[in-house]
Amino acid sequence: MQNEYAPTRRLSAAARALIASIVALTVTAAGSLTAVSLHQVEWTPGGASSGGTASSGSTVHPPVNEHAPEVTLQSAGGTVLSNEEIANKVRPSVVGIVAQKSGSDGYSEGSGVVLTADGYILTNAHVVSSDDGTAASLLVIDCEGNRYNAEVVGFDSRTDVAAIRVTDAGAALTPAEFADSATAQVGDPVLVAGNPGGQTYANSVTHGMISAVNRVVSSNINVFGLFQVDAAINPGNSGGALVNQYGQVIGINCAKVAAEGYEGIGFAIPMTKVQSIFNTLLKYGYVKDRVYLGVTFSAVTAVNGAAEQLPLGMRVMAFASGNVFARADVRTGDIITAVNGTKVTDSGIFYEILYHCTPQELAEFTIYRPNGATGTGQTFTVKVPLLGGD
Repeated sequence: MQNEYAPTRRLSAAARALIASIVALTVTAAGSLTAVSLHQVEWTPGGASSGGTASSGSTVHPPVNEHAPEVTLQSAGGTVLSNEEIANKVRPSVVGIVAQKSGSDGYSEGSGVVLTADGYILTNAHVVSSDDGTAASLLVIDCEGNRYNAEVVGFDSRTDVAAIRVTDAGAALTPAEFADSATAQVGDPVLVAGNPGGQTYANSVTHGMISAVNRVVSSNINVFGLFQVDAAINPGNSGGALVNQYGQVIGINCAKVAAEGYEGIGFAIPMTKVQSIFNTLLKYGYVKDRVYLGVTFSAVTAVNGAAEQLPLGMRVMAFASGNVFARADVRTGDIITAVNGTKVTDSGIFYEILYHCTPQELAEFTIYRPNGATGTGQTFTVKVPLLGGD
């Protein structure tokens, strides 16, 4: 029951209708006038993928890959490249992904960014996972049209990231250069590389700038603050690259606002915020040592906080059995305003703090308890050991 945060009441109230998962190219027998027919891709999938079928909520995990590659981020910077130079640099590192999902007669298409020459690729969870939480059968198509069978290594629906691996021998892909996204600022020029419309418009790039950073759009899409960009993002761009002016990948494209009256509002997941999640997916196939609170929250934003005269934070709405506050004096209606001394200004900050915590860690929560009548409420702290859960 996490409330969706948006810059205005209007967008917040309609967020679920506006925020569209941009892999939405699934073709059924009925089809759609706006969808691209994916049956033109001649491919016979080789059955369900064997790797990484356990999502972050499963208790059955694949074997640990002790030799898994890691996502490393260089410092953002270098020689400023022209748009043509950036496109020539990044296009060979962006692939198309065709996924046959369980329970579906059709396919969906998205994009991916190459991590290693032998075929490890980063993408979105919604590109490669089915509604029932299983992995899809995959085909990878590089910029030269070469096709490879692939399998899911692991995916995490909470952060909408996934790692896949080419299973065919002899893959020779071009790895992308990944960079620290923490220094990116509003107004920085960016390119979006991917496959809008799937293979119909494969290997496309669009140009724009970063419109906002740390944009908390919806807890249903991503728990972290996202980059907002005005470069065109369309169905099929999911999992593709957001590239800075040095030709470095600083984000993974994930969503757009799709509604009448809205233009040029797309989103990408910053690499710095999900680097560790990608790395644990590559090694373990799932997000290991994730913190679990057992609490349902609603964000107190600048808008509703001002109206109710409440501080920013996460309001406690309900408790699950065995929650982290079971032995602490925390009640429904209380507002978490800080964790370990870091202020909680929005849901993205809150979940980002928790992603850097570990199970059994003793965490300090600053709590604001509103006064039932008018007047200032009570502020206090509680220290509790965090729980673990996939």
